[in-house]
Amino acid sequence: MSPLQFVVIFAAGAGLYYAAVVLLGGILAAVTVPVAYFDWFGPGNTELALAVLQFASFALPIALVVAAGTLAVRRLVLGSASRAVLRAILLGVIACFAYELASCVLLPPPETSAQVPAPAERVREALLPPWWAASGTLAPWLGLAFAAWWSARKRVT
Repeated sequence: MSPLQFVVIFAAGAGLYYAAVVLLGGILAAVTVPVAYFDWFGPGNTELALAVLQFASFALPIALVVAAGTLAVRRLVLGSASRAVLRAILLGVIACFAYELASCVLLPPPETSAQVPAPAERVREALLPPWWAASGTLAPWLGLAFAAWWSARKRVT
């Protein structure tokens, strides 16, 4: 793979993470959930209701978009080795993830009336979310893993 190809695929990986997690994730996070949804689960099962909601309306769409985008980029670059393309995409995704994490931690949030947690606390919240939000944190990585598995499967058969 040429250096120019690597840079283009790396940028595609970073753009894929940004489009799927930041843009699409922001839109999906803004979905309003009726109170009746939580009432259906009952007062003691709020975390279970949040876990189902997080998986169905946030994690699953993001994982599918990342997997489809990864497979589309891999398909566009047919002349290169599949593993090299997947590595370049992975590095782009990691770079964009690190940038978003750093900007979330280092840039102060806009003025609000709520108390803002310390930067170390914000890093912990981003990397170790509550159990019900874990699917959203793992979604882009599972999408990439699925695309890598699919690529290997298609190559073997």
